[in-house]
Amino acid sequence: MKKLLAILMFLPAMAFANNMPEIPDSIDGNEESGAQYWTTIDTDGVNDDSLMQLEFVYGDIESTDFGMAFMDSDGNLTGMLSIFNSTFVEGQTSSVVFDFENNMVMTYAGSFDISDSLPVFAFYFTSGEDTVYSANDFNEGGTDYFGMYVNSNQFIGFDLTIYAVGKDGSTIQVGANDVTIFAQVPEPQSLAILALALMGFAFKRRTA
Repeated sequence: MKKLLAILMFLPAMAFANNMPEIPDSIDGNEESGAQYWTTIDTDGVNDDSLMQLEFVYGDIESTDFGMAFMDSDGNLTGMLSIFNSTFVEGQTSSVVFDFENNMVMTYAGSFDISDSLPVFAFYFTSGEDTVYSANDFNEGGTDYFGMYVNSNQFIGFDLTIYAVGKDGSTIQVGANDVTIFAQVPEPQSLAILALALMGFAFKRRTA
């Protein structure tokens, strides 16, 4: 009897899992990249400032939040900054401003000090009580909840299309410009090397 009850309790959860929206293999002809970490495209080659433009294309956002998650050289999350929340409507845009000179990132939600972080970030999607990340290491069981589609045509459409599925089945699609893949998945060792390189770059600029 106990075994039967356990099976009956498990069936709804299994049915819900089977009804979870799948991550598309491609969007607008662009294949899912598998990339998990991202960085901004520097606008003038001096690494001092940059602007990301994002558009909320569609999704279930009544009680959700979408934004960026930052990390340190050990791969630990240092903070999160919202880009879209439930007040946004489909077709509305939002900007992310990187001020590298002052180690700040700004959105409509406020600012975040990235002095202890790297210019490498993941995206997050909160639906209901749960938050999932484009970096699978931050997800329970390493589950993949994001599809990341890099545009092969730099003249038409977004540089990056983001598709995310929440644990409750909610979905969101966002288009982003001036963002590019961080070439390597930042393991703690590679993050530390990158941090040292950036410190040397900053020192060189101050002494120039």
